[in-house]
Amino acid sequence: MDLGFPVYTIDAKQFERVKPLEPTPLSPGSDEVSQRPSQHSTVTITRSGYSAGPDEKTAQFASQFESMQTWMQDVTQTATPFIKAMEALETKAAFELPWMLTQDWELSVDANNEVVVLGENLSAFDIDTIKEFAGTFDIAAKGAAMRDSTLKAMEQDRGPLMMTHGLGRFDLTKDNFQDIVQLRELAANTPAIGKSPYNPNPEKVDYFGSFVAKTLTSQLELRAEVRYDVPPPISLYI
Repeated sequence: MDLGFPVYTIDAKQFERVKPLEPTPLSPGSDEVSQRPSQHSTVTITRSGYSAGPDEKTAQFASQFESMQTWMQDVTQTATPFIKAMEALETKAAFELPWMLTQDWELSVDANNEVVVLGENLSAFDIDTIKEFAGTFDIAAKGAAMRDSTLKAMEQDRGPLMMTHGLGRFDLTKDNFQDIVQLRELAANTPAIGKSPYNPNPEKVDYFGSFVAKTLTSQLELRAEVRYDVPPPISLYI
């Protein structure tokens, strides 16, 4: 489409003129001012990792490939024992604290690898008892291991360019993990090993990391800041 004025593209250190200015010829007796082409330009500034050099692109791709492997291996290996431990905790809580079945409560781990129990209507006794149960099933260590493998996968997804369209775009850290990720919900919404119709072989759990990522995504979208997304191009009219 002919805009009637030049269009420039700025990409990294490039400033390339795309469309030259072509003056509109004046007709006899016409208003010269109204037919004079505009001297404004549209400038598109692209700040994208994909405009990086070949070596940077290769390093970015390699890091994001490692991220996929981490989801399917490390996250799977750490999430599996955590979710099984949470199932055992839920069973014990339902038997010994039956009133908790009607309570809205959550569980996570903090930066010091300690269990955090959240719930507006929980008594001090309820919280202390849940923490005691969590200690019985080693929830703190297993939850922290899953957290660390998840953070590793997200860091790899950002790559050396520190930008991505994947889960790594969210600002999830060891310090804010407890405020963003609710591990009880995650465990409840992730199918246990051998219980999913998508896993014909219960001994093979490669699918598991993808389920954890899918469940985690909804929590990140709800409570985490998007900090490492690939910036869209910016058009300026000057």
